[in-house]
Amino acid sequence: MKTSFALIVFLTLVHCFSGEGVRITQEPVLDQTIGETEELCLKSRIFSFGYPCLRFRGEKENATGKISYTLRYEVGTFDVDLPLGVALRLGETWYNLQKTGTDYSSTIVHSSRINPEIIPIFLKTNQITVSYSNRKKTENTILTPKERQTLQERLEKLTKSLEEEPKFKLEKK
Repeated sequence: MKTSFALIVFLTLVHCFSGEGVRITQEPVLDQTIGETEELCLKSRIFSFGYPCLRFRGEKENATGKISYTLRYEVGTFDVDLPLGVALRLGETWYNLQKTGTDYSSTIVHSSRINPEIIPIFLKTNQITVSYSNRKKTENTILTPKERQTLQERLEKLTKSLEEEPKFKLEKK
């Protein structure tokens, strides 16, 4: 029993704190390329069941080259209230993000579109607060300097990777 618990704790820590890569996947059926960063957990999964984890996702349309970005906010498994939205405070200004969807599976993942105009602001700001609201409450999480820097580096790597990704040849028959 103790060995199983230790293994679960180890795998959770490795999953939460491993790597800083960006995964790029070409999806010919959807005629797009997807890029996704690894998640960053803002609280320990072991000691807090209401953890938020953040990850960025980018979608590049193959035909037009247009790229759209979303922030995926993983709420956790014990939040049963209806998710309303996510906002970012960059410096002294709040930006409400447009909800694009909520995935309900083993956890709740709230997706919000990031306007391209705020990406340069996000990459340069010295203070980031993430605000999540559901029907019951609003949680404001001020990122530590390390969390902020990690998210900024991941978003920058994602934007560069998708911009440099060449258009793939798709033959339609």
